[in-house]
Amino acid sequence: MSAAFAASGSQWGPRMLPSLAWFESSGKSGSTLYALPGGRAVLSGGVWIAPSPLGVTDGPPPVHPEPPDWAVDPMLNPHADTGLTTFCYWWDAGRWYRAAGSPPVAQSAAALPGVWTTDAVAEMLTCLATGRPNDEQRADAVTLICAAEIGAVTHEIVANVFGDNELFDLDAAMDQFEMAGLTAHQTATRAATQCLRGPATPRFSTGSPQLRRVRIRWPRPALDDR
Repeated sequence: MSAAFAASGSQWGPRMLPSLAWFESSGKSGSTLYALPGGRAVLSGGVWIAPSPLGVTDGPPPVHPEPPDWAVDPMLNPHADTGLTTFCYWWDAGRWYRAAGSPPVAQSAAALPGVWTTDAVAEMLTCLATGRPNDEQRADAVTLICAAEIGAVTHEIVANVFGDNELFDLDAAMDQFEMAGLTAHQTATRAATQCLRGPATPRFSTGSPQLRRVRIRWPRPALDDR
């Protein structure tokens, strides 16, 4: 998704930097995800307008009074200083944790990019690329998502989604994949096709989703938090 927004030249949408993924929405909400040594991560941000209670039952990730000592200020999202409804989650020892005062993930969704399902990401990619996607274009977008999941993105796969023309900056898109550690040689196209032949269930389902947008991979907190 970061590559799509970079290719289209949009000032909004998510972006990748080394060990960092950031997102700023047009609604003034946003978040950052820092990957740290030892398989750790910090996800923090703020929602511009706090949503009304959704009747969500608190559950995992477990609540802790304060983030750990290694979640220091430089890796916390700047929205924490703006008076927004803020949140801080961190990944450590194979699970997510939530700081006291942080809302459940469902109430922070406005500050996160729409990576909840494969179909949602594919729809976003194709709408950015064509406006009115057909089935073939949607299939190309799913191929790109599969290639990203296995670290096999190539210029050809990206060009199949956005077209190899001057309307989109494919180099900017590839830069996003490079910084996320998700590119490979052209021969990896076959591996991405094999990925498509697997189970048709969404790879980012709301029931058991996974965050796979950074080289270090960890399951994201579930939307329903139950």
